[in-house]
Amino acid sequence: MPVAMISTSTSPAFGPSRSSSTISSGCFASNATAARVFMRSLSCYGRPAGRVTRLHLSPRHAIAARMAASDLADNFRRAMRTIASTVHIVTIHVDGTPMGITATAVSSLAMEPPSLLVCINERAAIHQVIGTRTHFCVNALHRDDVELAHHFSDYRMRELRFRTGTWLTDGEGPPRLAHAQASIVCALRQEHRFGTHSIFIGEVESVAVREDTDPLVYLDGVFGGFGG
Repeated sequence: MPVAMISTSTSPAFGPSRSSSTISSGCFASNATAARVFMRSLSCYGRPAGRVTRLHLSPRHAIAARMAASDLADNFRRAMRTIASTVHIVTIHVDGTPMGITATAVSSLAMEPPSLLVCINERAAIHQVIGTRTHFCVNALHRDDVELAHHFSDYRMRELRFRTGTWLTDGEGPPRLAHAQASIVCALRQEHRFGTHSIFIGEVESVAVREDTDPLVYLDGVFGGFGG
């Protein structure tokens, strides 16, 4: 039985979606067919144990394998667009200069000790230096802070980033957004690389929480409030 899926075209990581949704069916079947072709091309039954076999894919099988991988990535991207995420601005201080980036790949890690993790793309400017800092701050944004989310996700607006909103600084410590939904200052403890991203683990040192709870969320390419 064909399975219907909602398919959306790729959009920027942040900012309003400019894509339109369409309904397509049978895409799982096509993926499965491509996967079976790929797996058959990898079959090496009857080879002596311990031998390393170099596989040569025919052009047709190589194309099918690439299509299967592309479909998987597209489906995963569409799946992640359906998951609402709180929007954060991760900040550091570098030789007197504040730096920050909009991020949704942020998660609590443990309560003993209190800790969290942040995932940052290697192409981001902050990626090159955050690992050299002793501390970083995770500022969970309030619904009112959508302008800040845009500024920190668009390099063309980098000059406006710390000119918007009320930022608090303490010497060389990371900037903290005074009106954030929550601000969490962390000491950097570990860094791990995986694929195109690095995972930075921080141990919590201080927390500030805003009384009214109305976080800014990101869903299907759009910033909005929890209530819609």
